Amino acid sequence: MDHGHGMDHGHGNMDELNLSNMELDNETLTDTIAEYIPEDSSTIQVYLTVLFITSILSLISNGIISLVILNFKRLRVKTSNKIILHWTIVTAVYLIIEPSTIRLGLDWVETGVPQTTFRIIEEVENALILLTIFFVILLTKYWYYDYYNKERLEKLEKNFNYILCYIYGVTGFFLVVFIESCFSRRTAEGLSNVITVFMFMFFIIFMLIINIIHQLKKRIIYTSNNTQPKTSSSFILANVFFVSYVPILIGAIMVSIYETSDVVLFIFGLISSCNSIYNLFILYNYDGDFNLFSKHILKCKADNYPEEFQPELDDVRVRY
Repeated sequence: MDHGHGMDHGHGNMDELNLSNMELDNETLTDTIAEYIPEDSSTIQVYLTVLFITSILSLISNGIISLVILNFKRLRVKTSNKIILHWTIVTAVYLIIEPSTIRLGLDWVETGVPQTTFRIIEEVENALILLTIFFVILLTKYWYYDYYNKERLEKLEKNFNYILCYIYGVTGFFLVVFIESCFSRRTAEGLSNVITVFMFMFFIIFMLIINIIHQLKKRIIYTSNNTQPKTSSSFILANVFFVSYVPILIGAIMVSIYETSDVVLFIFGLISSCNSIYNLFILYNYDGDFNLFSKHILKCKADNYPEEFQPELDDVRVRY
């Protein structure tokens, strides 16, 4: 009997210890969130409203891009459009998940959502960010090979499905590691943030090197031939993503080191969150096929093909 009472007493101590640890974790998470969320409730409402509007516009842009590419086979034949399609879908999923983490970050104490659930959702977001970076890097390699190395371009197109499997497999592995870190915080706390920042730094260096090489080769090859390279929508998409996401990384570093106003981070984040809108604008203005098909589908004439489609009329649209 005494032994049973001892076990009950031990379980009581363990419950008290777990409860105190949970309260400590809750306080820590609240303090962490408070560093990036303004105290003024009216400012919070403005932030959330602007982010909600940009998220809706970005989702609409992603929907239009996906619909146009999926609906017409001529667009899906091109490997760059396949990459853009995967990138667009991943971004759309991220835009759907992101508001939930922001809302939980503000009201998670009142909603009673466990801290582990909150962190798991954050880890999924980080994995989606990594997946986006992988696709932008792949798109960058595509336009670079298209300009300067046709043999490697053919090899990339031939092995595209294997590359896709590799990208999703690596991202899935990182996601498992990220989620596991939620349950072993002492050994892997902040691992996903470190890897995400590292990937962003790698991406920045990669893009700088590629663009420098591109400028040098362009001067040597095209200047000697008195010609100009064609404008590639893939080149513009990759570089616009690069330019729009560099400020958010710089802003996050500034906030963490110098405790800069969260308004700066919000503005930089807003610039990067509109990337899907930039993509739609770029494809519409710099990709002739996308422009042609998007005009047609937005006019609700997907089954009434104009003369431009006649050479491939029987095979231009997806048939289910």
